Amino acid sequence: MIFFDDRFESGERVYSSTFPGGEICVNLTKGGGAVLPLWAVTAYLETSRSIMELIMTTDALRREGINVSRLSLTIPYFPYARQDRVCHPGESLSAKVMADLINGLGYGKVVVYDPHSDVVPALLDNVEVVTPNTLINDVFLSYDRAPVLVAPDAGAEKKVAAIAKARDMTMITATKTRDQHSGKITAVHISGRVDPDTHYLVVDDICDGGGTFLAISDAMRYEGAKRMDLFVTHGIFSEGIKVFSGRYNRVFTTNTYDPEFGHAPDMIRKLYPRTVIPEGAIITA
Repeated sequence: MIFFDDRFESGERVYSSTFPGGEICVNLTKGGGAVLPLWAVTAYLETSRSIMELIMTTDALRREGINVSRLSLTIPYFPYARQDRVCHPGESLSAKVMADLINGLGYGKVVVYDPHSDVVPALLDNVEVVTPNTLINDVFLSYDRAPVLVAPDAGAEKKVAAIAKARDMTMITATKTRDQHSGKITAVHISGRVDPDTHYLVVDDICDGGGTFLAISDAMRYEGAKRMDLFVTHGIFSEGIKVFSGRYNRVFTTNTYDPEFGHAPDMIRKLYPRTVIPEGAIITA
């Protein structure tokens, strides 16, 4: 989904349709609307179709006489960011392919939210990163006392450490062992003592199926943890939300992946990025 923002309003969605053969068509002025004055484009690139919509929208803007090098492009969830290295012969470096595509569009600034690693920002031109340190602010307002932060793996440790340092909070780290053939998690080790009277908040960038977070919850509850929450910037939840029932008390996420992610079970609280919903707006389903 592609949205236009002007200096006074935001959230005007670009109209797109599909031809019988499967090709898509975008129209910037469907219904008699105008595209000016325009200063920013927000692209939710959760599908290959939406990536094509962005490419065609950018071309349409140029044909309307708009200099996109003066526009800001916000990509809340940057697709293919997890494929930031070649693991096996014959694979593509998908993160670079996607970054090259975005660079080729020629926007003046590209804003990305909590990219999976430092690789994507290094590959993008004129990039600005919104860190999880910014996004997670409102989550802490829901606690009477500060929780202990949990980094779910070594990859998340740097980001979680930055959040903990900024707020003088305590953190612990989980390490995983995976089966090399199946990819399944076979063991989880928690660094540090688990206190049954402490509230724990696991923090990471992406939740897809949730296997990592379920394994961490099981390991920590085995060690005695009773109150556990989860915050992920990008909530894909490909296996649904119910898988967290009994494992986590609350799950916090943002609408970076799906702007229409509205109704959810009571255990979900959804924290919206300030680019779409005013700062401080926490919606409880």
